[in-house]
Amino acid sequence: MEYKKSPIFDCLGAVSKKIPTYKYNKKDVSAFILLMWLSHNESCMPYVDKINERLFDMPQEAVFSAMFKGLPKGNIFFKWDKKTKDKDKNLSKKKEDIIVKLVEEYGFSDFEARTLFKRYIDV
Repeated sequence: MEYKKSPIFDCLGAVSKKIPTYKYNKKDVSAFILLMWLSHNESCMPYVDKINERLFDMPQEAVFSAMFKGLPKGNIFFKWDKKTKDKDKNLSKKKEDIIVKLVEEYGFSDFEARTLFKRYIDV
């Protein structure tokens, strides 16, 4: 079975390895998604932070170009954590325990506790 490579990985590879023949297509990978993936790597964060301030004021091609020229050449490694059913069950139980604790101890409504969990605790 042959797997089709995702355009995001082609784009990330072109940025990190400085492949000059790569043609950026904003329909395949938006600038927002590109920055989101690059922000998962600590060495890319200073560059992503600077571009992120003006992300929606810049054309997407300019964002790609800035990342292409700004990031140092080299392999960028991203951790892809594949979820398993056991892991999901354990997370669900822990999540519910935390939400119950927020409701009982801090007096949040169930909706507020779930919102807080999603925004600040959930990784």
